[in-house]
Amino acid sequence: MEGVEPLEGDPGAFDDWYRRGVRTVSLTWNGANAFAGGIDTPTQGLTDRGRALVRRFRELGVVLDLAHASEQTWRDVLDEEVPLSVTHAGCRVVCDHPRNLADWQLEALAVRGGVLGMMGLAFVVDPDAPTLARFVDHVDHAVAVMGIEHVGLGADFVDQVADAARKARFGLEGFTGPDHYPALVTALTGRGYDGDRLEAILSGNWLSVLGESLPPSPTKDPPKQGLE
Repeated sequence: MEGVEPLEGDPGAFDDWYRRGVRTVSLTWNGANAFAGGIDTPTQGLTDRGRALVRRFRELGVVLDLAHASEQTWRDVLDEEVPLSVTHAGCRVVCDHPRNLADWQLEALAVRGGVLGMMGLAFVVDPDAPTLARFVDHVDHAVAVMGIEHVGLGADFVDQVADAARKARFGLEGFTGPDHYPALVTALTGRGYDGDRLEAILSGNWLSVLGESLPPSPTKDPPKQGLE
């Protein structure tokens, strides 16, 4: 679930989504809502409702996705003991964009055992050089800061749904859809990623997160809240 607007401001409404199988959630898209601030509102963090929802995630074992979250939301969430990941973003040191993560965020993500899905869109990789080589620069930096076990893929392919009349291209040169993953594998192996290290980035790290968060039966009733 990307953005918790479907809860209509009620943290308790998430239990129904949990019964339906939702196990990873981002609080916002770019804008603020009743629960938290997004990157468009960098000084707005968690609201009281947002804190209640994050604490419910902790009780349920839901993985909180901090993609699109404001820096203040990040800081507020780090006060709570909740599993974290970021499904799609890049590294701000490599490309200075608010959708990318600063090193302190990468470090916090690693401490929490989370994974960063490396985002493959030009505006976060490098608008002036939207290439796979620059994408792998982001991978290199994330691995250097967090360790190989915290880096995965989160390409966020959107060219297939772009306005065909405008011929918009958001992806990288030669990397705009799933058919292009072999080119990425070639770029990663050329940079020295192979064997278990390559598999960790391509699938293993995210499979570990999913294995920890997905229950055997997605329709199982959620556990009662701690105060009940």
